[in-house]
Amino acid sequence: AELEQLFHMLDEDGGGSISKDEFKFALSRWMRESKTANHFVKYMVSNLSVNQSQLQDQVRQISRAVATLAADLQGQKDADASTSLREESIRSKLTKTKSSKS
Repeated sequence: AELEQLFHMLDEDGGGSISKDEFKFALSRWMRESKTANHFVKYMVSNLSVNQSQLQDQVRQISRAVATLAADLQGQKDADASTSLREESIRSKLTKTKSSKS
């Protein structure tokens, strides 16, 4: 909610994005108008940095989990292929054995 408020405060033209000029204009206006605004901006920027770090950690965790799952799936696929080859080899030997007995 706080981030949305900040975004709307910075998005002067309501275009859904914040241009460099909008950002600079809003900050310079707040600096002239109030010391409280300065503290608010520092607080928000600090929180954004913390949130960004937390998101980066979560992305790393998800990336590791996906890599582990991919490796597990590949291992299962390799095991299935190996089992299939062994079964085919056994079938082939049985077929040869049966045909040599005939």
